[in-house]
Amino acid sequence: MQSNLEQYIQHLKNHDWWYDYTEDFSVWMGGRKSWELLTDRQELLDPDFKLWNQYAPDEMKRNVE
Repeated sequence: MQSNLEQYIQHLKNHDWWYDYTEDFSVWMGGRKSWELLTDRQELLDPDFKLWNQYAPDEMKRNVE
C-alpha cells in the first residue's frame, strides 16, 4: 500500500499539466478534478513545492511566497 507521499508523487507524474488547453470538456473536467486533488495534497505534503517543482513542467513551477 502506498503512503500519502508516494501517492502524491505518482499523481504529480501522471497529471495532465495541459488539461486546460483541451477542447474536450470531459478531458477538461478530469484534469480539473486531478488539479484540485493535487493542490490539496500539495498543501499538506509539499508546502515548499520541492516535489511539485521536480515533476511540473517549467511553466507550472511555483515559488514559496
